[in-house]
Amino acid sequence: MPEIFSHGHSTLKYPNDNPYLNGAHKPIDLEYTARGPDLTIIGEVPKDLQGMYVRNGHNQVHEPIGKYHPFDGDGMLHAVWFNEG
Repeated sequence: MPEIFSHGHSTLKYPNDNPYLNGAHKPIDLEYTARGPDLTIIGEVPKDLQGMYVRNGHNQVHEPIGKYHPFDGDGMLHAVWFNEG
């Protein structure tokens, strides 16, 4: 089971009518660290796979002052790292 690395506290009110703050775009407040021998891998990860995939996106923490746009305010980096598969 992945451990919870950190837990943030959002001041956003739900439900709201902003499409950029709901569904797949809804901000998250939990960060997980998944590592160790208890992870289940189905198939085989190639041994020559090495590197990091990083994705950035919005992750609003506080209620917008005015009209919200995904490029405004807070953000979050998501990363997956492979070392020799």
